[in-house]
Amino acid sequence: MITSVIVILAVNVTITSWPRPSIALPVNPAQLDYSGASYLIWPYGVRGGGHPEGHPGIDFSFNFSAPIHTACDALVTAITPNQSHPGTSTIDTIPIGYPFVIVRYDELVNVTVTTLSTVKQGYIVGHAQNVGGFYMFHFGIQHTQNLWTNVPESPELYFNDTALSIIGRSIWEPGTLMNKSSYAERNVSPYLTTKETADFYAKNGSDGWIVLMVIIGALAATFFIMNSIANKKQLATP
Repeated sequence: MITSVIVILAVNVTITSWPRPSIALPVNPAQLDYSGASYLIWPYGVRGGGHPEGHPGIDFSFNFSAPIHTACDALVTAITPNQSHPGTSTIDTIPIGYPFVIVRYDELVNVTVTTLSTVKQGYIVGHAQNVGGFYMFHFGIQHTQNLWTNVPESPELYFNDTALSIIGRSIWEPGTLMNKSSYAERNVSPYLTTKETADFYAKNGSDGWIVLMVIIGALAATFFIMNSIANKKQLATP
């Protein structure tokens, strides 16, 4: 039991200290909607639009069903129907070399990848959905906080320098996507990242039970093997 606790604590330390990947924008900025018919981008943490607890990612809008690109080299771990937007899909990926991060491409149509396939940065995984008047898709990142919980984090923490120079950190950066965006909550949430509310993680977090089950299974297998070896040695003793 003590060994199991030590192993779990050691794994949690590994998770929290593992570096973040550096990622690119999942869109071609030239294809975003500058017509004023939509928000261009809708930042992380904004409270509004059906997210009173805060928006758990970044929405990008277009005036056509634009292609969505992978932000980094990754393994596709799951493709599931989006329950809130029928006819669209959620694609979860894990960046190569960063097992405790989930990069999510959400509300996509015309999905081009399959589960357990690997993709290079820039690969087209699908297209933006039609939401009436414009097209959009949701981009989110989750980080494994410990063995049993995944929590959303702002993509701003992950974007590389080129991506940040394009998207911007606030509405006051001239020429950036943030500067050109016209979402309704712009004055109260002028930054790419708005601080999470008290109930943000309870609403948007997810269970990391698969990771926990893998660790428990490994511990159980180790215990079984060690116990079997000990029994064989005892039987062999005259």
